[in-house]
Parts: sequence; structure tokens; C-alpha cells
Amino acid sequence: MMTNADVKDIISQNLADPRIFSIQCFLTRLIERKTYGDGILQYRIKDKVTDTYISSLDDFIAKLDTNSLVPDYFYYSDKMSGDRIHPTAVNLSNFIVTLDEHSQEDAVYFGMFGREDKNILLLLNYLSDGDLVLPLKIFEIRLIGQK
Repeated sequence: MMTNADVKDIISQNLADPRIFSIQCFLTRLIERKTYGDGILQYRIKDKVTDTYISSLDDFIAKLDTNSLVPDYFYYSDKMSGDRIHPTAVNLSNFIVTLDEHSQEDAVYFGMFGREDKNILLLLNYLSDGDLVLPLKIFEIRLIGQK
């Protein structure tokens, strides 16, 4: 059985791998607003452990907290296409995402994830690509209600 330290290493390796570029793009866009001021904060993601905002993807990776990873079975995964191994859902519970209703940039997230504060959920699975270096990959990222 994998430990949280193993899961943290896998997530870190994924977020540094160019094959996971779409997830990197999502996180990078989520981290920093391009238009801010007048009460709108520059950053959306706060690390609850250090009580500091995440300012870059490298900062995000560095602040992954082993004790705050919550791996679990991903329910309803039988409805997903692709590989038949059930994915693992990993809640990154130390990160809180706060959207601002006054920021036009945040509107894209409201439709997909709602308006309240969120946690980040990563979905990981073994893919049938025969990759021996990084067999377990992040294939989806979601924002979910806080747990």
C-alpha cells in the first residue's frame, strides 16, 4: 500500500513532467489573477498550513503537505471511459481556493465549480501507455467543496 509520502512524490513528479502540461496550465492560471487590486487579491490559493498564498507552480509543488493529502476511492469512476482500473482521488486539503465574485477572471470557474471556497482534488490513474517512469498520472483536476 502506498503512503502519503509516496503519493506526494507521485504528484510532484507529475507536476514537473511536460506530459501533464494541461494540468500545469490549469493550476498556473488558477494560482494568479492577471487583473487584481481594489480589493481583488492577486492569488487564489492559500496554504492553510503556512497561512501563505501560493504564488507559482513551483511554490505549489513545494508546499504539498504529506499530512494534508487525503487519498480515497473515486466514486462513480465506472462511468469514466478509458482504462478499467479505478482512479484514486487525492484531496489536497491544505490548499483552499477562494474565488472572487468581483473578478471577471473568476467567472470561468463559477460555472464549473460554484462560488464557495474549494479544495483541490486530483484524479490519478494507471494509464495503458506502458510508461515505466511515471505509470501513475494525474489525468484530471477538480475544485470541490471543503471537507
